[in-house]
Amino acid sequence: MVQYHLLTAVRCFVVVSRRGTLDLSAVTAVVLDEADEMLRMGFQEPVEQILSHVKSSKQMLLFSATMPGWVDAVARRHLKNPLSIDVVGNSKQHTPDTIKHLSLVAPDNNLNSRGQLIGQALQQLLPSGGRALLFCETKRDCEDMVRHPALVACT
Repeated sequence: MVQYHLLTAVRCFVVVSRRGTLDLSAVTAVVLDEADEMLRMGFQEPVEQILSHVKSSKQMLLFSATMPGWVDAVARRHLKNPLSIDVVGNSKQHTPDTIKHLSLVAPDNNLNSRGQLIGQALQQLLPSGGRALLFCETKRDCEDMVRHPALVACT
């Protein structure tokens, strides 16, 4: 059985550093997703503090769309024999030709308007079915969007 904790960097920092109520000594794996975004949002100190409380023999996975200096430094400091997978390289084309990006402007910020617009776009782009990724700003937006009738009709 795997026991896991899913925490934001700041919440983990608070319970580890300030309250001392979370013991990380038994942690065997750490996953940092969107590491470049963590740096951009000012989470460098909390992440570094959290990693200092985890034993050095942990398995660590670090995912980042870009490799700014801090992300690279964290990787060198905390990873042993890191494997870096660069899906873009020096190419100016960052997306395979089989992937389509679509940006839609909703008439207002109303969830219903956005859901209708996205549902119509999906039906036009994928009339025979297929797969699409839809990114929302918050977890609540995601939960509301997957229940939207226009999107449910696409499934």
